[in-house]
Formats: sequence, structure tokens, C-alpha cells
Amino acid sequence: MTIRLLLSFSLVMIWAGEPGIPPASLSAPVRLTAMEASEIMEAPQVRTPAGQTGNPQRKDRLRSRSNIRLRRGHGSPRTTWVRTYWREGTLTATGVGVIYGFRMAPANDGGLFLLGHTSAQIPASYDTCILKIDPAGSIEWQRVLRQGPGEGYTQFLHSISPTSDGGCVAGGICNSGVVAIKFEANGDVAWRRSFGRESTREGFADLQQTNDGGYLLLASSGLVDTMGIVDDPDVLLIKLDPLGDPVWQKTYGGPFEEGASGFVQLADGGLAVCGDAPSQPDGGGKSLLILRLAASGDIVWQTVYQGWDAPVFSFEMTLDGGMIVAGYAYESDSQLSWDAWAMKVAAGGAVEWKKTYHGNYGDSFNSIIATPDGGYLAAGDTGYFSAQGRRALLVKLSSNGDFEWQRVYGGEDTPSGYSDGRSAVSAPDGALYLAGTTSFGGMGGVRFLLVKTSAEGLVERLPGFVADAGLDVQDSSVEALPATLVPQEVPILSSIPELTPLEVAVRGGLLFSPPLNVVATTSSSRSLALIDRTNVLSWEPNPANNDLEINKYRIYSVGPIPSDPWTITDVPERLDEVDGDVYRYVHSHVKAGGPYYYWIWGVGADGGEGLPTRLTQPDAGRRP
Repeated sequence: MTIRLLLSFSLVMIWAGEPGIPPASLSAPVRLTAMEASEIMEAPQVRTPAGQTGNPQRKDRLRSRSNIRLRRGHGSPRTTWVRTYWREGTLTATGVGVIYGFRMAPANDGGLFLLGHTSAQIPASYDTCILKIDPAGSIEWQRVLRQGPGEGYTQFLHSISPTSDGGCVAGGICNSGVVAIKFEANGDVAWRRSFGRESTREGFADLQQTNDGGYLLLASSGLVDTMGIVDDPDVLLIKLDPLGDPVWQKTYGGPFEEGASGFVQLADGGLAVCGDAPSQPDGGGKSLLILRLAASGDIVWQTVYQGWDAPVFSFEMTLDGGMIVAGYAYESDSQLSWDAWAMKVAAGGAVEWKKTYHGNYGDSFNSIIATPDGGYLAAGDTGYFSAQGRRALLVKLSSNGDFEWQRVYGGEDTPSGYSDGRSAVSAPDGALYLAGTTSFGGMGGVRFLLVKTSAEGLVERLPGFVADAGLDVQDSSVEALPATLVPQEVPILSSIPELTPLEVAVRGGLLFSPPLNVVATTSSSRSLALIDRTNVLSWEPNPANNDLEINKYRIYSVGPIPSDPWTITDVPERLDEVDGDVYRYVHSHVKAGGPYYYWIWGVGADGGEGLPTRLTQPDAGRRP
């Protein structure tokens, strides 16, 4: 198999280093030890090799070398946790398919709706995955949908929000325009509609149920010229009845390009729409745009906020009737480094504050919500530790936008691990949920990430997994000016899009701590003129996992690694397993020519995979 970089987009992993024996308590932010770059090698996607030669692996049972013992399934239940969700049926070493976490919304019963994009193909063709989970993270129902009968339409659903009947509504794009799909409380599709205009192309922004039982769908729409380029797009707002049929539709635009990002519903039945508009009279540049609309769609006021050209990823209502906006902005003219930002706007459109949040590399807020104490909770990602490896970010801001705390999930950066945060939810009991994507656990693979934290953003029984982000906060300025968009009623074409339900198994499980004190010894025996070398690995169970049942341990090995791996295209690799009460693995018939690399991790009763520990055993050709 070919050695590839650990920075491979489809398969990455976290090195656990050499952990000590941690307490099974809340993991206060710490810094982990990063692997040196010279040690980084890839663990590629593999299948269990067929037709391996040599004796079968002996699953010798080695009881703990100390008084540390794994108490299978005992200990107090976890009140905070990290779960991952994966797609089965692919050809990776652990049978894990790709699921990118994209959005999360609270359900009426205290559970959550999760929206992701999933694929089992390379190159990828993504389908939409929707999960309904209970407050403990267990899957209640799942749906995987493909737009049309053929290949998946890449990431075709972009938003999800709850409805008053216990179901949800999801929106996105399809071949015929923007799409809205209503799901019942049990996951069945109640109705589906697509909307477009003649000779135009639409871009989806947001979809929510309104107080009258209908829906509002926000998009952008522009004519397509003969070259296939969208010319002068406008903001498009469509009011739907409870069955998804259009009631009215309007565009809001000027002589140049306008776009839509999101909207919030206001107490008086009106709404505020967030988007972008030109910042210069000749149509150059981009500025933040907010339209205050009546329930009928008429403009009450409109403002552009000049001062930066920055994507808006989140737009939400605040407790005082104002609005909070968040996203990221490039630093000066650099496209290599960017900062997260947030801006508080009063109910009348005046800017109360705007701040940027800066780390060493790129930082972004992908969502922001108001919290009951008058502050804000933002989810995103940061490259604070390294430009190469991202980390999921969750921050708590005060009412004036300053940090109360900031956490990253995955610990101090190693180039082999990745996570990001896409959505945050504040639960009634004070717990916090963070949803996104991760490659942590086992041999990697892209999975949906769901973290349930304490009110301070901490997670128990994963020592070192939570770290302080270390971002700085700075005030920044913005100028608010009147906008001159004109509303216009437009015809709309409504149709029923074709959907293909897929029989795809999605599983979820806890992410847990790695095995401890992994050591390896090499022995050799001579028979006639042959020397047979054996690497023996042993480890201890982690007491942080004493509330779980570890069904098995997986051992992935690659080697021997030549001194110049870039000149070699074929290096043996294998994946083996031992029972969960076995803490020893015997690798027979190892070859000379370079070191062997091993990764060892546990697999829980729910199928969840733990963080791996990595071990390098020196060249087996050397005398032991």
C-alpha cells in the first residue's frame, strides 16, 4: 500500500502520546504534547489483508502489569461526553464512511436534529443525512436522501430547524432551484417543494417555520447569461403556507449584486434579513446588509454596514430584541490568515459593538446564539496551534462580546487530527452541545462530531482533550449607512423535487480515552539458518473508561518503514484485533529494514472507537 501524508483529507488521526494515569474527572484545559514532525507517518485507508502468510496472531491474555484493572461497565454514568456518528459499509480499515457535520437544531422533546453530508465514494458524491437523537445522543431515527435518481447532489440540504408538531423542516438547493422538505416527528417526509424562477439560478440561505404555521424561505436569485454566469443576483424571500405552497414572493435588489445569509423572526411578526450589498457606488466591494421587514415583506428600514468584506455565517435574535451577527474576515489583504468576528446590532439597526477574535492562524465563527444570561455562545474552528490542523472551537462571550471562556476540542494541535464546530445549542439544564466534524477516534475517517459539555465547556473522562484556545479579542469599527434596495413581486415556479431514500446504516458511539503505558519488546529465535523476529506489545486499560465496556482493542501496524519512505511505494500493513480483556498483542515474523509503527485503540460496546496511542518499535533488524 502506498504511504501517504497524515494530512490526507479523508483519513487523519490523533496521537495520544505517552499519557500518564489520569483521574476520571472533568478535563480542565491542558496542553498536550505534540508529536515531532519527523515522526509523522500516515495510517492509510486499508482493508484487512487477505491471504497473509505466517502464523496467525496469538491473542495472549496478559492481565494488567499493575493494580490498574478495567472495570467493565461500572462507574457513574457520564453527564458530559463526546460522540461520533459514522456511515457503515465502506472499505476503510474500520468500515467507517464519511459524514461531515453541518448543522444542529434543538428538538421540542429535548433531543436534537443533526444534519450532515455523507459519501462512500472517491471522488465524493454527497448525500444528505438527517439524524434525530435523544438528549443522551442515541439515534432515534435516521434518513439519508439523494436529490434525484442518480449521483448525489453535493451537500444539497443546508439548514434544519424544528417545527411545532415535533418534526423539522430542512432547506437547500436542487436541480430546479431551492428546496424545502418537511419531516414528521417520526422522520417521514410530509411534503417537499422546490422553487425557482425562469432562466435564473438560486442560492439557498435559510428556512424556518413562522408563528402562523407557514414557512419563510430565504435565498438569492439572479438571471443566468449565455455563458452560464449569474448576473446581478437579488435577495429572494418566499412565504409558504403550512403545506409548502407559495403565498407570496419578493426580491430585494438594486443595480448591482445582493446576497442573502439568514433571517430572524421578531416579536411583532416581522423579520430581519441579513445579507450583503455593494459598498461602493460603482458596485465594488461588499458590505453587510440588514433589511427590517414587516410581516407582509414590505421594507421598514434597511442599512448597510461598511468597513469590511466578510462572510456572514450566523444571524440570530438577542434577548433585548436586537440581533447578533458572526463570521470571519481576512486580516488586511492576506488570504492566508483570518479572524473570527461578531457584531451586536440594536433593534433599530444601530451598531452597539463589533469585535474580532484573533489567533496565530485562521479562526472562524460558524454559528452564534444568545444565552439566557444575556451573553452569547459561538461555535467555530481555529488554527491557533497550527495552520495545518484545525480544532473545533466553542466560546462563551459576555453581553459586550468579551471572552468569558474559550475551548478547543482535540487538545494542542498535532498535524494528524482535525475537528471543527458548526453549530451550538444551549440546553435547559445548562449543558451545551457542539456539533461539527472530526477525524478523532480509531484510525480516523471523517465523522459527525457531537460534544455535550458542562456549562463551562468541559468534558469528563477525556483528560487532555479540552484545551484553552488562547485567542485575543479586539474592538473594531464599522460605519452604518442607509441602503437603497427596492422590493419587487416576482413570479415563482413551484415543483415537487425527486428524492431517493437510501438504505444506509448510520451508527454512533462514545469517543473515549486511549490505552495507557503501551510498551513493546522484540525477541528473536533461530531455526536452521533463519531468524524469526517477534514484536510483543502490551498496554494497560485506562481507568477513565471504567464506566464503559471495552469489547476489543484494534491494532494497526505498518512497517518496516525504510529510511527514505518517499522512494518506496509498497509497505506492508495490517489490522488485527484482540478481546477487550486482553492487553497483549504478538506480531510474529516482523522483517528487518526499518521501524514498525503501531496504533492501538479500544472499541466500545456501542461501536464507538477510542483515541489511539501510537508506538514506534525500532528496526527489527537490529539485535534485540
